Amino acid sequence: MNRLYALQIIHTELPVDRKNITQQLVDNVRQPELLKNYFQISNTQYERFLSFYDQLAVSPLTPANKNHAGSYRHLLCGLVISDVLHLGHAVLGALLCPTGGICGRKNSRLDCCVPQRSFISYHACVHDALGFCKVKFNKGCGYNYTGGKSVLKTTNPMAGQISGLMFWMRIRVSPNAVLPSNCQPCPSNQTPQWLVGLSDE
Repeated sequence: MNRLYALQIIHTELPVDRKNITQQLVDNVRQPELLKNYFQISNTQYERFLSFYDQLAVSPLTPANKNHAGSYRHLLCGLVISDVLHLGHAVLGALLCPTGGICGRKNSRLDCCVPQRSFISYHACVHDALGFCKVKFNKGCGYNYTGGKSVLKTTNPMAGQISGLMFWMRIRVSPNAVLPSNCQPCPSNQTPQWLVGLSDE
């Protein structure tokens, strides 16, 4: 994770206006026509998504968290997952991890008191996304996404909490804050990876 990528993701427009469609898809991802009509998902993208989805026992949302599907936090987490797995769209990443981006231990839903565009929310989304990709598919750099010192393995959800929060505090407060990008293959370039090589042509 580096500053350029952090700034890129927080300035990416996400399809929060189609929350009801995302909620339908969370309940049943095997609706390629919905994905194509509302999110312009190509057949190639959908097939790649299914290649990951079919490996998972997806954690469903609880009734208390049902409204999380399609929210800004859910889609921001999905964007990072999509970038790491080269899926091509935030909604595809979000569908792989319905609970991604929920603030709080064991998805306890602290977002009632944490603004969606705060350093805590950004950390929660990225921490969930990169931890998910590492644990489920051994891709990306895991929970310790800043490469900070830790006695815990990067597959442990407690890893990277302090360093991640500090990273996002610096991003929000100081435009000159830069951390080294030392945990490849986390996405770190300015060109969105979802534009590369994921079309039907």
